[in-house]
Amino acid sequence: MMTGVRWLAFFMLLASVALSPLPYGSVTRTPLVLLLAAAASAFLLALVSARAAFPRGFRLVAALAAAPLLLALVQLVPLPTGLLERVSPVAAARYRAADVSRAPLSLCPDETIMFCLQAAATLAVFLAAFLLVRSRRRFIVLLSAVTATSAALAIYGVAAAGASPVTRVSATFVNSCHYAAYAGMGALSAVAVLV
Repeated sequence: MMTGVRWLAFFMLLASVALSPLPYGSVTRTPLVLLLAAAASAFLLALVSARAAFPRGFRLVAALAAAPLLLALVQLVPLPTGLLERVSPVAAARYRAADVSRAPLSLCPDETIMFCLQAAATLAVFLAAFLLVRSRRRFIVLLSAVTATSAALAIYGVAAAGASPVTRVSATFVNSCHYAAYAGMGALSAVAVLV
């Protein structure tokens, strides 16, 4: 039986799944921040509704899933160039040429921040699903949300491609290959729902 908080958490999880393609078609961080807010809300509500009765293995799965995000965050910590020289001689040489005394490992901190936002949203969705999707029925509802979002993007993409000289469908995605990967995921979700 799902409580009101658990239903709200599950709804936010479904909203996160529906919003997930939006950052790939945007040139601003706003859609990514909206996705992160929805995903974090779903996770925090799921955490509150779990009331410290986590499923077996949750802490281990959460720690392993958070590792890539933590690795990226470490790359944003400013280090003295002497230490940076030992860890990444290429980064140290670039920063030394710019006359910088303390610098992060990342050569492109803005892109690292974007990755961290994407990884945090993905982690929040994954952990919320781990806590909330504990029955076949909820699993099918979650897969149906992926399928419906993918179908809506396909309809939009075909309509947009039909109105322009572009021959490749990209829907709201900038890169048509990214859209193809998402459409493939939607197709597999549709097959899973039907089976």
